[in-house]
Amino acid sequence: MIPGAAEGSRYPRGVSQALLEELRARFPRVAVVHEWLTIPGGSEQVVLELLDMFPQAELFASIYNPEPWPAQIKERRVHASYLTRMPGARSHYQRLLPLMDRAYRAFDLGGFDLVLSSNHAFAKNVRVPPGVPHVCYCHTPMRYAWQEDFLAGEAMGRPARLALPLLLGRLRRQDLRGAASPDVFVANSRHVAQRIERCYGRGAEVVHPPVDVEHFLALPRAPRDFYLVFGRVVPYKRVDLALAACARLGLALKVAGGGRALAALRASVPAGADVEFLGRIDDAARDRLLSGARALLFPGEEDFGIVPVEAQAAGVPVIAYGVGGGGETVLDGRTGVLFGEQTVDGLAGAIERLRDLELDEAEVRANAGRFSRERFRAEMAAVIAAASAEAGGTGNGVAEASRGRLAAAEGNGVATVAAVAQAGSSAQTAGVDLERARREREAYDEHGVEEAMSSWHGRFPLVFECPNTRRGEARFDALTRAAVSGRRVLDMGCGDGASSVRLLELGAGHVLGMDISRSAIAQARARAQGEAQADRLEFRVGDVASDLKGQVDCIFGRSILHHVDYRGLLPRLYAERLTPGGTMLFMEPQGENLLIRGYTRLVAAAHTPDERSFVTDDLEWLRAHFPGCELYPINYLSFPAALAGSLLGLGPNNPLLRACDRADEWLARRASRLRSHFRQTIVVIRKPPA
Repeated sequence: MIPGAAEGSRYPRGVSQALLEELRARFPRVAVVHEWLTIPGGSEQVVLELLDMFPQAELFASIYNPEPWPAQIKERRVHASYLTRMPGARSHYQRLLPLMDRAYRAFDLGGFDLVLSSNHAFAKNVRVPPGVPHVCYCHTPMRYAWQEDFLAGEAMGRPARLALPLLLGRLRRQDLRGAASPDVFVANSRHVAQRIERCYGRGAEVVHPPVDVEHFLALPRAPRDFYLVFGRVVPYKRVDLALAACARLGLALKVAGGGRALAALRASVPAGADVEFLGRIDDAARDRLLSGARALLFPGEEDFGIVPVEAQAAGVPVIAYGVGGGGETVLDGRTGVLFGEQTVDGLAGAIERLRDLELDEAEVRANAGRFSRERFRAEMAAVIAAASAEAGGTGNGVAEASRGRLAAAEGNGVATVAAVAQAGSSAQTAGVDLERARREREAYDEHGVEEAMSSWHGRFPLVFECPNTRRGEARFDALTRAAVSGRRVLDMGCGDGASSVRLLELGAGHVLGMDISRSAIAQARARAQGEAQADRLEFRVGDVASDLKGQVDCIFGRSILHHVDYRGLLPRLYAERLTPGGTMLFMEPQGENLLIRGYTRLVAAAHTPDERSFVTDDLEWLRAHFPGCELYPINYLSFPAALAGSLLGLGPNNPLLRACDRADEWLARRASRLRSHFRQTIVVIRKPPA
């Protein structure tokens, strides 16, 4: 790595001021687009730095409240959307989320030479004139839309909870569409870069956000016997863990900051706990707290987290959750302690570990120097220069490598998928996949998921025997026969080998079955011994993402994609493991339908902890990344009718199920908006011949 560069970035800190001056001259009109300007926070520090880089820039935001902002914002032209005029918009802007996509798309950016968006929701969705470079500094893809448990701690009424899946599905679709706008994504951390790849299929440069480390480096250090939590008090920050851990250990805790979770947190304080809630404080009070804190507690999963960097610059050790930005800014055992389990036990253990360490204050402070404002400017200037060179047709390859466009401009889709695959996966991503694989393996080998599934199939047999299910299975067989005839086939998640044997019966030349469950592969090998064509069957324990070698002509799977990070996996398999002219063929469960979600919860023992049934945005992602992708839904009206028929002891060919079969076939052809509400879908992805 280049000395002075942020880890994960290719740009050195020593890029000259001359480059920035050149960019200012080349782009006399710059638009900086941010989310909402209501309460100062970490993302706004990025905006202020961008405005310093381009003093002539004009600022765009959905909501604008001028009161808390410095002259740097107040004294320039700020374009606020029509939403800012709505009653209560400044204090309840979250309620306007369904309207924000339209508000950003309504901004007129004609006449601007460069667009810089500071995005964690909709800012990137602006419409940019052709030929104008658009660089998106992405703090995160929209977490409440993509992270299923992100809103778990929010106060919400039952009607809102019921409506939430529909709203979040719409937000995901808008977010995915908006992700096609930027020429280059810049992530604030490796963690966010991986999230961008998973959600959007786009690569991203990594430029850590600017931190005013010089101010904090000058603060004196006089540790006292208290621990500190500093920042917004909202559910995902997990201040509750800090409170409970300190109460358990009998330690003093000071909580500085306000937010919507503060009242609930106050009410949860155990009797006798030494906790002081300070509310919002000024900079002088913040500096005094940092000077005296034994350590900063940072238990939430953050995209980056500026506060831990400020604390380290002030010489304060940081105890942070190791997933997310904390894992990139804190050096475990040297500038603080990382903990891997986001629980009271995990945080309490980390606090006790820190008490046994003797850290070097000079090293703690020096670590923060990696995140200075000068470093941010140098790296952002280099990214913008590369992006503008590519947009201007000079052939600079930096931006092209980062684009990974959602649309297949070359016509056959191969270039798009290859660009996604080239993004690769870091060691951290691999670690996440291995951990997920471990949980899946335990669910099947130790917790009896397969047995529970068989039990529920026995209770509701008509779901799997009704006319529409049989029709879907016949279609799946026909598509499979055409795809595998005489070819080398990978059976992903082959289970006990029954599906691999069926592939041979349908004409496959050779079948490799892979599964992460050792017990399943043992059953599959035993099954193969009794087959006449056992020499054409091969079974391996392994994860397809890391253990598959060579190429195959067909990749097949039943109910497997919803168990894996398919948005990272499929493009790599398509580009690297599928031969030209080959086919990927899957049958996957869907979860958009409320009745299906209720059924899934009812049979929770038959499901693994990480699986997630397909919803609308999954189908749209497949269509966007694999042009020509074919989808065939199965079971809409037939599903509730089959559940009821099973409970009533009816046969599979009763008149109700036959009528539902005909209705489902008509709906599958005509009612495209209902397709994600069917119980299953067949997915066919074909790779063009060479």
